[in-house]
Amino acid sequence: QCFENSLSPIVLADRKGELILSNDAFYTLMARVNQPMLSNYGPLLSELFVESEKLIEDVKQAFHKNDIAIGEYELDNSQSEPVWSQVVVIPISTEDQSDLYQITLHDISKRKIELEKLSVQAEFDSLTNLTNRHGAENKLKDLIQRGVPFALVLIDLNGFKQINDVYGHDAGDDILKHVSKNMLSVVRLDDTVSRWGGDEFVLIFKRTDKQALIKVLDKMYEAIIKPLKLESINQEVSVGASIGAAFYPESGATLEQIIRRADKAMYRAKAIKVTEPEKYLFFDEGSE
Repeated sequence: QCFENSLSPIVLADRKGELILSNDAFYTLMARVNQPMLSNYGPLLSELFVESEKLIEDVKQAFHKNDIAIGEYELDNSQSEPVWSQVVVIPISTEDQSDLYQITLHDISKRKIELEKLSVQAEFDSLTNLTNRHGAENKLKDLIQRGVPFALVLIDLNGFKQINDVYGHDAGDDILKHVSKNMLSVVRLDDTVSRWGGDEFVLIFKRTDKQALIKVLDKMYEAIIKPLKLESINQEVSVGASIGAAFYPESGATLEQIIRRADKAMYRAKAIKVTEPEKYLFFDEGSE
């Protein structure tokens, strides 16, 4: 009775995947994910899921430890919104010594969607809509883990604090949004523009060399210093920039090393700007 009346889909299947029993909720789920009703969906219903091999391996590992198998998997459902299930697999031994599995599917789609939204929010800056520091660090760690060469560019705005102090935080926010939009217009689709914090930005350029990067950063600098007209005071304002760049793997093997080398180069640019205003860019000495 509990089996039939359960709101969660439940099936009883043998080792090869032949369905012995299934409840009404399972039929409803099959209709929802546009799957025909069959007598076999592969071992452990694996053919219903996007990562079928992972499900089988996860269950195998759990049973090896004498545990109940519990995992979260996306159902194969190309015609509509994603459907996720928490899959619970319990082995059952019958009197005739045959191996059966009770498989229960709990709908967790709503929770997965909410977590995805939170994940996106956690990696983006709400003011500029750029990737934030957390999101950029995740991208950088992934590139390092996969051994993908990249250039990391640190940009610090010059004159931003004065605009913020004289014209107020709204003007400062407008400048940040203006600069962010202009920087995005220069980079390629697979490059990353990130607001690192305050008026500091990080750019990530995959698979580039020094000469190609200089050309891009020349355009980037021109984009940054473009004046913005503040409508509230009917006046144009602009900022400058100090830029430092480092390369992976030439500048270091770890993210911390590369950031430190780019930061050092950026502060060289900031220091020399007092005597040589036309110089805005320095490279990590180890990459030259």
